[in-house]
Amino acid sequence: MSKNGKLNLNPLFGITNKIKNTFAPAIPSAEYKTPPSGGREGADMINYSICIMSAKPGTKKVDISAETGGTKAYGSAQIHDKLDFDDFCKHISDHNSPFSKGTIKGILTDAVACLREQLLAGNSVVFGDMGTFRVELSTEGAETTEDFGVANIKAVNPVIYWGKALRKLREDAEFQLVPNRKMQGDAIEVIKNTDTILGLE
Repeated sequence: MSKNGKLNLNPLFGITNKIKNTFAPAIPSAEYKTPPSGGREGADMINYSICIMSAKPGTKKVDISAETGGTKAYGSAQIHDKLDFDDFCKHISDHNSPFSKGTIKGILTDAVACLREQLLAGNSVVFGDMGTFRVELSTEGAETTEDFGVANIKAVNPVIYWGKALRKLREDAEFQLVPNRKMQGDAIEVIKNTDTILGLE
């Protein structure tokens, strides 16, 4: 516990390697690292954890067996932080942009409104390196072409065909293994319910 009365989570990742065999025996050799927390160091990495799941997608946990392919270890991305719209606009503004956060926010807000307008007009929109926006329809089948009408169109779904800048993320991505959310929660409980962490260090 810190001096200001808040829970100090710094020991969490320091003791994770000691308790990981209890919480994640399927990956005893994993070398966990502390996720980045603020600043630029480590901020350009994708955090991921390892989870054990059915080898056959869609199989319920209770139905996993040798007949269904058993289990395999998979990687799962762990989101480091979430930027709201204001944060994202400020991020753009801070990248040597001549425009203020407010100006950028206004432009992007208008861009979304104009994109919606163009999609409803039946157009596709090439959004620079981001990709191409268009609509696809979810429809209910009819017995014949004569029976099919507007009532059979149940949804109009905007889709994007990603541009090269976003389609090739794997080429530039770097990764860092971190404890999964359950391990973090379990370790926090250990800290909360232990008067001292001596012996775990």
